[in-house]
Amino acid sequence: MDINYKKQTILVVDDSRLNLTYLSNLLINQYNVKTAANGEEALRIIFSENSPDLVLLDVVMPGMDGYEVCRRIKAEDSTKNIPVIFITGKQNEEDEIYGFKIGAVDYITKHLSPVIVNVRINTHMELIRYRNYLESISYLDGLTNIPNRRRFNEHSELLWNIAERERKVISVIMIDIDYFKAQR
Repeated sequence: MDINYKKQTILVVDDSRLNLTYLSNLLINQYNVKTAANGEEALRIIFSENSPDLVLLDVVMPGMDGYEVCRRIKAEDSTKNIPVIFITGKQNEEDEIYGFKIGAVDYITKHLSPVIVNVRINTHMELIRYRNYLESISYLDGLTNIPNRRRFNEHSELLWNIAERERKVISVIMIDIDYFKAQR
């Protein structure tokens, strides 16, 4: 099982240039790193065509704070599965619980230990790789390794909606192969 097919991307969001540089330098050898200095810039990157695999998000920022950025990420179907790790100076339990309630997967307090940051990020990135792998194989037939009925249903619904919107015709051919699996 090979699930390491592409270098994953992390978005680091912090209003401190020092923190952005520190975290970028810490992660650049293992991951593609993008940075944003505020919540609005972060959302532009997240909702773009090349959204990140994971977001490291400062809580306290001018304008839109990290909690609001997280709420917006989790509110959209296209981004709700992107894990968010809060990195913040807020160290009380209520803040941490609140972060988890709105959708964060982890909470790291500042004075950042490189070892702890790396271990936590690596753990979440491994979980992302496994989730993506399991999702991809759930759309394939185990015997033929071609897209299965679940994939057909999703794709046909998408094509149906496009055809309906653009007033186009859809054609489908269905073939049933008897005795495909050899009897023993």
